[in-house]
Amino acid sequence: MTLQHLNSHFGKTNKKGIVFTLDVFICLIIALIIITAGLYYLIQSSNKRLSQLQLIRTSSDIMAILDYKGLLSNENSTLMEQQMNYMLPDNIGMQITVQAQTFSIGTSDIPPEKGLIVAGQRVVYVNGIYGKANYLAWFK
Repeated sequence: MTLQHLNSHFGKTNKKGIVFTLDVFICLIIALIIITAGLYYLIQSSNKRLSQLQLIRTSSDIMAILDYKGLLSNENSTLMEQQMNYMLPDNIGMQITVQAQTFSIGTSDIPPEKGLIVAGQRVVYVNGIYGKANYLAWFK
């Protein structure tokens, strides 16, 4: 091989290596941007799910305690609301409505128009009749 022949392959006249290097570099930048954006949205969505889970579990636990204490089957809604407000964390609001064939009671909290509202239902035994207790919970 002559020097002129080597210069044509590896010298200044052949710049294909630089183009391929730039191609790979640009692809790596695009891939890193996509991976970073995907991880950001994944982290954000898992944080939202954890707060929703906290709201669901807290409201369900409060309903179970009120039922265990017999306050859902009691016709005194003031006592039920006092106990509910005592157990609720400061950042959560809750509305409870108990309906049975013989009576209907509820709490006075009103859910917001915007934001996450969790709803649930629990079967209660009121004066020998089964009824249902509906509840709504939200972040204040």
